[in-house]
Amino acid sequence: MIYPIYSQGSYEVSSPAAEPCYTINYFGEDGIEALKKFWSENYLDDPELNEKILNGDVQLFMDSLEIKYGNESEGITWWTEDIVEEFQKRKGYDIRPYYVLIEGVGSGFNLSTNLHSQCVGKYDLTDGTLRKKIIQDYQDVMTQLYEENMLVPLKEWLNSYGITTRAQISYGKALEITEPSQYVDYPEAENLNEYNQIDIFRLHTAGAKLLNKVLSTETGGTSAVYGTSWQELLDDIYVQYAAGFQRVIWHIWTAGYGYGNYNWPGYMAGFGGDTAFNRWGSREPASSDYDEFNAHIGRVQQFVREGKSRTDVGFVYNSWTQGMKSGGEDGSFTENSMNQKLAHQGIIYRSTELQDNGYTYDYFSPDFLFNEDVYYDKETGTIEGAGYRALVLFQEMLDYDAAVKILELAKEGLPVVIVGSNTATKTMFNDGKDEDLAKVMEELKALDNVRTAAILDNEVAIDADETGNLYDEVYMKLHDELGVRPYAEFAEPNLQLLTNTREDEDGNRYLYVYNYCDGTYHEHSKKEGIAENDHGTNIQTEIKMDGIYVPYSLDAWTGEVTQLGEFRYEDGQTIIPVDLDYSNIALYVFEKVEEQAASITETDAEFAYVTEDGMNIRAVETGIYTTVFSDGETRTDEISVPEAYDITNWNLYNYLSNFPHFIGFPACPLVK
Repeated sequence: MIYPIYSQGSYEVSSPAAEPCYTINYFGEDGIEALKKFWSENYLDDPELNEKILNGDVQLFMDSLEIKYGNESEGITWWTEDIVEEFQKRKGYDIRPYYVLIEGVGSGFNLSTNLHSQCVGKYDLTDGTLRKKIIQDYQDVMTQLYEENMLVPLKEWLNSYGITTRAQISYGKALEITEPSQYVDYPEAENLNEYNQIDIFRLHTAGAKLLNKVLSTETGGTSAVYGTSWQELLDDIYVQYAAGFQRVIWHIWTAGYGYGNYNWPGYMAGFGGDTAFNRWGSREPASSDYDEFNAHIGRVQQFVREGKSRTDVGFVYNSWTQGMKSGGEDGSFTENSMNQKLAHQGIIYRSTELQDNGYTYDYFSPDFLFNEDVYYDKETGTIEGAGYRALVLFQEMLDYDAAVKILELAKEGLPVVIVGSNTATKTMFNDGKDEDLAKVMEELKALDNVRTAAILDNEVAIDADETGNLYDEVYMKLHDELGVRPYAEFAEPNLQLLTNTREDEDGNRYLYVYNYCDGTYHEHSKKEGIAENDHGTNIQTEIKMDGIYVPYSLDAWTGEVTQLGEFRYEDGQTIIPVDLDYSNIALYVFEKVEEQAASITETDAEFAYVTEDGMNIRAVETGIYTTVFSDGETRTDEISVPEAYDITNWNLYNYLSNFPHFIGFPACPLVK
């Protein structure tokens, strides 16, 4: 077969612009040099400005990666002048005979229709595995070039001026999604990609945790204009914090004035005009609540930046195409429009068994294991800086060098769980090392701290496109056989709580808890046993923090800190009761202590807390309450609570009348 190939510039320009402003080459050295030249001649040629930058906090922000293949109807991939030589150097063979295989892999946000998008193109080979390996080789090289020729030199150059880089990295593109976070100061995602699905958030969190970077996400991109409530926004960001995000960047701030003849609410910038993307701005009626709302979010953000992450498990994962959860459900409840979070279905790793038992985890490329700042701490038995206590392998393909590194870590003592007999049976790339990989895996499986977990639904592969009712033995292997307990363990498995644990240099722990499910979506789940589960909106359970602490609660709306009175110690854990309504969060601080503190181990009162005067209980109804103390003493108290009464003489004010610039809305009288 003979087929012609030609290359051309993408001619992608920014509009409007004072002069033609072309997208630079992200994969060749000439691209960053062109950017440096433009900035040096137009922005960084001012000594006074440069001095202010050095003394300030200045970031260069790179929005979603929206580079294209040139002529979208004919282009098949990105190109750079030395790509053939670079590919030959990195992979050891000529890519040119195989270029046709890359057509159809996908270049962008069209991947949103397939959550489990695979690295396959329009054409196939008789050997489908070889086809996939060749494509992955190419996407791997393009990812390396994006990192080495764009992200690294850009960061180094800007840092020399005192400018840090914040970038939304590679989501929705046929590039590796986890690796690039190593090469920017502040990695960022966008919930236009993840929606509110925690399993897609986990594609972004590992890099920031391993390297202890502040991780942000642009939020509001999936929200309807004037059709999104505060609570809906909170639910979006609450799950982000649960996954490990630490900063919210609100999507689009609308100016108080816009051009054109517009009635209220005025000119609407951005995609979709007045239909898409929720707005923020001083002209919005809700702006009077911004201070309180954002103060609440700010307290949570400060909380989840304390110390460093303590995440339980790292899933070794490679993929150069990512499906996107943009927009969430469309009402059809098909595989790609399902709210997997509320249906309790995994997206990347198809089981939620670990999540339901209190384990936290992320997905990351094994490339991180070769980062000089990532290491195995033999004393704590963790991969730092994320705190992973174990690794899980679940993909059919695994890079040979990564397998050798994982074997090395396992020999040092790191627990590893391999899911199913088909995992890591082929190398990720076209390197001819399948037999070598098999030998490494055989040696790995023979170690005492390595287990192979059975897939209980043998009809569905762990990384297949179908949902299936996938259950596995990973929890049993980790918890029961290897003794790997979560940092914050659930007393009983549940379908309602998500947690995020951090630890400071003094050993104090910070626990974030979110009740994410009210059960109303269960009827749409394709997972067995979920539709029949009616857990309600409230959950009352216990969480067991690994270690000996004195616990406190932090009110994220007021900033008030309260020392908890009710808790107990068992089996080296500090156990606290949790009573949390749907769509609410709780923040707990665990102060590390050398000796067990006196406490209330049981009470039928509403709440127990500690003040300067000692231990107290609080009740909301008149009655007789019994309290048991840690020293064995039992006490009975009669508490009288005043009767409830109606609040009268309230006023309701039409807020719009206070905004004269809202053209088209007449002032309304006070309502009493």
